[in-house]
Amino acid sequence: MGLNVLVQTTPQDMCAVVVDEPQPEVEPDEEVVAHRERVEVTNILQLAAQKGEHGEFSGAQELLTTTEQRLQSSSRKSKYNVALCQELADAKNRMQSRSSWEGGGRAELMDACQMHSIQRCTNTYSSKSSRVQKSSKSMYVTPTQSVKLATTSTIFG
Repeated sequence: MGLNVLVQTTPQDMCAVVVDEPQPEVEPDEEVVAHRERVEVTNILQLAAQKGEHGEFSGAQELLTTTEQRLQSSSRKSKYNVALCQELADAKNRMQSRSSWEGGGRAELMDACQMHSIQRCTNTYSSKSSRVQKSSKSMYVTPTQSVKLATTSTIFG
């Protein structure tokens, strides 16, 4: 049968040497930067839409321009960065006046907000009224949509 024996050992000191080495500044991952920019643009589009609802088109234009300039001055130029800048440029065009806002600008901007918020694209077609050639929908195109898009552009292109 097992005996219960209490054993006590002598304490041992443990020492750790900590070396102060400067850690290099690590750039964020490209995907992290792209998502950060996507969230920022989505928020700015929502704020601009709120301004548009109140008829504050110059304030919305200023907000969109400032964000677009900041993204364009980024040292990292990814396809996402370019697509988001195009989205901002399109929003500026759609918010030039009350008539452009009410004539489809509101719907297009709200569609863009939803698309970027949920990271899903319900269609791959660009609005014919857009003055800016956008590639933002390609950020969220599924493989099936991509095949359909390629087939459609081959047929109609």
